[in-house]
Amino acid sequence: MVKSSRTVVVVNDTGKNSDKYKQQLKQDASFFDRVVTESYRSESFSWCDSQQVDAILLDFHHPEHNFLDFLRQLNQKLGKNCPPVIIVGSNDAEIAVEALKNGAADYLVKDQMTADKLRLAMRSAIENAELKRELHHSQEQNHQKESERQFRRVLDSLFSFVG
Repeated sequence: MVKSSRTVVVVNDTGKNSDKYKQQLKQDASFFDRVVTESYRSESFSWCDSQQVDAILLDFHHPEHNFLDFLRQLNQKLGKNCPPVIIVGSNDAEIAVEALKNGAADYLVKDQMTADKLRLAMRSAIENAELKRELHHSQEQNHQKESERQFRRVLDSLFSFVG
């Protein structure tokens, strides 16, 4: 079931561009219903518990913050239901690759980023996660139906043997 409104959390270690990202996403208010900003706190994901989050935009630039550890902790907390999109500097290709290996849905290069690219990356991450959830749900239903069919066959065989 595809939702009509979505919540995006912008997590930024400096807070410098959070309002800019928020405004860029809100330009498509029909899709990004709610955009909230949070600061980097590796030990606390309380904002995940207090609201339904559909995607996260991560912008980290301070070397003292271990970005990949934060991403791993985030994935442990939220799983694949809340895909993070990361923003990296133009010289951070290795960080982007590691982030993708550790659960990021996509990345944007800060100097090349436009409002349209940001909205497209976030929209794609959310829609892909929604499709994966729908596929998983469908597969579970199919598995359950197949189990029920097998159970009925066993019962039918048992009753034909007894009767």
